[in-house]
Amino acid sequence: RELQLLENVSINAAAGQLGTGVVAQQVLRHFDQWIENAYNDKATLQSRWETVYSNLTNVESMFNESNGFGVSTSLSTFLNDWQTLAANPSDYATRASLTGDAETLIGIMHEANNDLVNAQAQVDTNVTQDVKTVNTLLEEITELNRQITAYEVAGSNNANELRDTRATKVRELSTYMDIKYIDNGGGDV
Repeated sequence: RELQLLENVSINAAAGQLGTGVVAQQVLRHFDQWIENAYNDKATLQSRWETVYSNLTNVESMFNESNGFGVSTSLSTFLNDWQTLAANPSDYATRASLTGDAETLIGIMHEANNDLVNAQAQVDTNVTQDVKTVNTLLEEITELNRQITAYEVAGSNNANELRDTRATKVRELSTYMDIKYIDNGGGDV
């Protein structure tokens, strides 16, 4: 922000004109829309990729097979049991092993399904909360637009603080969704 000063009236005296100082005419707001748009675009991308990373990390942990026990291991064991049974169909121990391994695989698949359903429910909850936050931000930006239009008088009363608050709200909004906006110069975006 910059304070714009205006020379006050001078008084004519025998020794010449005497200045009476300056008066504050207005406070100017320096704002680069291009930089703000670039920042908002990057904030959107950052938020998007953080969300994707978080969700994929969550899914990856559900299928973590570093302990040697999981879907892949159980499926391999199950298929190997079928090959063994095909080679010796009359072996009761192989049949029992196949049955047990099939039950294990079914249990693991049910557990994975439940984990995925729970993860989807969590994502749905997050999306619902984010939609509420976005709607609140949009309402606040609308109200700020109304206030800026009402209070701003070009050259004498600049609604700089309201404009800064609106820019902050727009920045926050850009972390939730991709936005493009135009400042029409009259206080509305």
